[in-house]
Amino acid sequence: MTTAVVAGAGIAGLAAALALAEAGTDVTIYERAPALRAAGAGLQLAPNATRVLARMGLLDRLRDTAVRIDRLRIRLGRNGTELAGLPFGAEAEARFGMPFLVIHRADLQAVLLDGARAHPAISIETGLAVAGFASEGHRVRVSLRPTDGAGAPRTVVADALVGADGIGSAIRAALAGAGADDRLYCGRTAWRALVPADAASPDARAPNSNLWLGRNAHLVHYPVRGGALVNIVAIVGDGWRGEPARDIWAVPGDPAKIAKAYGRWNTEARTLIAAAPEWRVWPLFDRPPLARWSAGPVTLAGDAAHPMLPFLAQGAGQALEDGWALGEAMRQQPGNIEAAFAAYEASRRDKAGRVQRASRRQGVVYHLGRPASMVRDLAIRSMGTRGMLARYDWLYGG
Repeated sequence: MTTAVVAGAGIAGLAAALALAEAGTDVTIYERAPALRAAGAGLQLAPNATRVLARMGLLDRLRDTAVRIDRLRIRLGRNGTELAGLPFGAEAEARFGMPFLVIHRADLQAVLLDGARAHPAISIETGLAVAGFASEGHRVRVSLRPTDGAGAPRTVVADALVGADGIGSAIRAALAGAGADDRLYCGRTAWRALVPADAASPDARAPNSNLWLGRNAHLVHYPVRGGALVNIVAIVGDGWRGEPARDIWAVPGDPAKIAKAYGRWNTEARTLIAAAPEWRVWPLFDRPPLARWSAGPVTLAGDAAHPMLPFLAQGAGQALEDGWALGEAMRQQPGNIEAAFAAYEASRRDKAGRVQRASRRQGVVYHLGRPASMVRDLAIRSMGTRGMLARYDWLYGG
């Protein structure tokens, strides 16, 4: 049986492992964290993401925790005026063939993890980071480093290596041939919080995704955990300087700072922000596109291949698409890892790159000040429901 090592047990790594295992590959996942724990906040699963989950047979397992979205409401931060209300319920589902869902990241990861643990061709080891690799003919020798600093380094040999080890990927650095870290701070920081539903307004609890636009800031919120919590993401332009944290979910934020950043916004938005019991801060980094994702029996997936800013809410969706495409390529090229990885990269690189570029542009559009924001607002109003939905055919369609 073909063997593969997957570096990282995040969404990309678990999706890749499941798809590869279904294609007849024996997979071992190595995760640097000492234990797999629930972490994160909310994320959006557009139809391209839910389509992959349905193909994997996992979509029904999200029914109890995910929330099906009825509308996307685009509003102005200064006064709450609604610029557009896109039907993300039955009408959009009919157009794209799959539903829009919002979910807590931990709930999605739990479903993927349960699937991986139940699969006889997948094993998971924690506390081990992939530190390097060397191709040996048609195989790859993988160096593993215990992250607790106590154990001895290990080496394993496999037919394939998939780097799904995030934006700071060591495998990406080796493939790119550059030791320097090319992560770029985009000038914005995401503040994340979860508000108990009973502390939020009925409007905030409704099954909608809400996008508020303001000068140098925007706000997104929607219900998760079956409606028990409201997820908030407040993104502000700032002068943050420093190193990206290894654990982005563990960096606390000062509530006074976020309250000040949104101090002139509409009362409804400020009230929801004030209801957050605590905040986590996540400086947003990007990386330049790679000339290639693959080299022989080694390839990349998820943020290791194409880290993207969250302004199209596609990080999880593109990671899931990567996993499915890897499995399809392996099915179509059985026993030929290099050809399969080349086909996988060819099938994914253009779309993932387009999403990266579109996400960067969207961040600029969201944060416009006057008079440019007035042109943006007029364009949104004039586009209409069908026009707005049609703009996403390339992204959400099958």
